[in-house]
Amino acid sequence: MKLLTHASIVAALALVTACRSAWYPYRFAPAPLEVSLDTPRAPDAKGRALVTVLGIRREDLDVGRPDQVEIRMRIENSGARKLTIHRDSFRLVTATMEDLGEPFVVGLERDDLATGDSAVFDVQFALTSGKKPNELGIDGLNLKFEVDFEGELVGTGITFERRNEPYPYYWHDPFHGPFYDSYGPWCVHTHVGIVGHARDD
Repeated sequence: MKLLTHASIVAALALVTACRSAWYPYRFAPAPLEVSLDTPRAPDAKGRALVTVLGIRREDLDVGRPDQVEIRMRIENSGARKLTIHRDSFRLVTATMEDLGEPFVVGLERDDLATGDSAVFDVQFALTSGKKPNELGIDGLNLKFEVDFEGELVGTGITFERRNEPYPYYWHDPFHGPFYDSYGPWCVHTHVGIVGHARDD
């Protein structure tokens, strides 16, 4: 009996551990979202951004990293003018109007893109004052950023809205990306979806 009880405790702990990952149980769609970068003031200024929200990564005390929202971007310059990415313009605001502050930009080797060039990089936003996602109005998010076409500034805002999924994601499901934060039918998750964007030239 004692052996059976011990085995039951071990099995229960295994299930609890399986339901926890390095990522909070939020997903975002579509992936990627396409945003045009242009302005009627300069027909030769053209580009686009592809945006994928990777998820909300849990803190890692071993490396001193807090909970953070991670976003991957691809920016392309298809116009005749040089495109400059303003890395200090990225901002993420929650539905409760909490600004997550200045991001950490990873993998952006250069800010200037010539015609035909592209850049893929990550933008990471630490959660405010150590708060958890459910304390920060994650029912809505707004990402904004700016690029410059040789003096013509183009600003873009992207709005995210929380969405409930009627079914769970399963362990190592290859169809839902590399960030596995649901590990079986016992884990019920809430996801987030992008519903629209607005451009500010």
